[in-house]
Amino acid sequence: MKETQIELNYCSRCGAKIDEKLRQNDDVISGICSSCDAVYYDNPKIIVLSLIDYQGKVLLCKRGIKPRLGYWCLPGGYMEKNETIEGAAIRETKEETGVEVKKLHLYTLVNCPRFNQVYFVFRGSVDTPETAIGNESLDVQFYAECDIPWESLSYKIMNQVIDWFYEDKSNGKYQFRSHDTYEICPD
Repeated sequence: MKETQIELNYCSRCGAKIDEKLRQNDDVISGICSSCDAVYYDNPKIIVLSLIDYQGKVLLCKRGIKPRLGYWCLPGGYMEKNETIEGAAIRETKEETGVEVKKLHLYTLVNCPRFNQVYFVFRGSVDTPETAIGNESLDVQFYAECDIPWESLSYKIMNQVIDWFYEDKSNGKYQFRSHDTYEICPD
């Protein structure tokens, strides 16, 4: 039996109390309204990341928010309502780094079941290294492979994705990858 963590206490349809119960014909515990039986699913969150290349350098931003405040990461964040995953990646990149990308290519899919998240990593490039620090960033820079602050990257998956990028770049062929991670989120 798979458990979920329901964040709602009352039904948005009828206002009755939401109970955690086993869904009918399923092995998942969900929030179910005690009155109208509306089901509240705890589906995975979609997170987008952008690996942006400028002349062999990768765009990183220093996190200005928790978790991992002060650590470097690829620009990214949660997908919002009414947007595509590519549109979310373009928006997040602009918000965090000031970098405008027009077109991205799906590069890597990372499943993170421990945190109920799915990461879509996109790859793209820009013609100029112009950046601007966004509200959620302390700093933004393009880094050559030899200068990347490897020990100060926010999560191990960032290291892995950047490694794959430079491996693919040296081979002259970018391949799509799917990866599962069970990394524990520090702080």
